[in-house]
Amino acid sequence: MGASALFGLTCSLGPLFDHMGQDGPRRMGIPLQSKVIDACHSGSWKLPGPRSRLPSLVSVRQTLMVTPTPSILGGPDVYLWETPNGWRSSFSSSKTWEAIRPSGDAVGWEKLVWFKGHAPKHAFTFWTAQRNRLPKARLVRWGVSPNDLCCTCAQAAETRDHLLLNCDFSSQVWRRVMQKLGQPFFSFVDWSHFISWLSRRAASAPKLLRRLVSQVAVYSIWHERNVRLHAGIASTPVSLMKLIDRQVRDILLARNRKKPTSLLSLWFTYN
Repeated sequence: MGASALFGLTCSLGPLFDHMGQDGPRRMGIPLQSKVIDACHSGSWKLPGPRSRLPSLVSVRQTLMVTPTPSILGGPDVYLWETPNGWRSSFSSSKTWEAIRPSGDAVGWEKLVWFKGHAPKHAFTFWTAQRNRLPKARLVRWGVSPNDLCCTCAQAAETRDHLLLNCDFSSQVWRRVMQKLGQPFFSFVDWSHFISWLSRRAASAPKLLRRLVSQVAVYSIWHERNVRLHAGIASTPVSLMKLIDRQVRDILLARNRKKPTSLLSLWFTYN
């Protein structure tokens, strides 16, 4: 209650001085150096007159009429942080971020993208593909790009499913990925079939290993597509698989530098 009434008294309108401006103290009838408790009398706020037509005074009056007055028991001022779930005695950046960021409905594929140990660049590309936001198909739909042919085979339209799963180039990459995972090769019908495979159990390849390797593969195929488009340089499925293998080893080694992980041992099992 020792804080300045005009600077310390904060309601849904914000600090009163900010709301009322330089002329606020005179219009409110509150001396500039008065305290919050000085803005009260007999347990009620000293409200602006009801006949005032000034919008800022009217809004202050309406707001203070439903705002509890401070305690008259004394004691030091206490600063509180307002959150959607109530008032907190300490500031939390994580709670503030949760309060201000837009949140959508929960999705069943979240753990396929954001799992412990994921590489951010791989996860972001996978998330973009999962949302079907890869650019070329969208540019064609918007009429910006007249050519919708796949950049790796030039035989079909470049959709997400074709480019990342069904193109002859990507199919050869996935054949080698499946071999390294100890899995029988099969062609993914579409993206939902791919997600279903990532979600189910497999004795030779745990979910975490399949998810990690799949993110590296999706990122690598997408990167290969961009290099072909912008630099005119093409890799073979064999050379791209070597790059995928190197990235997977690096990620698994980084998970535990002191001793080999079981996932790394599994990755070395099949050749």
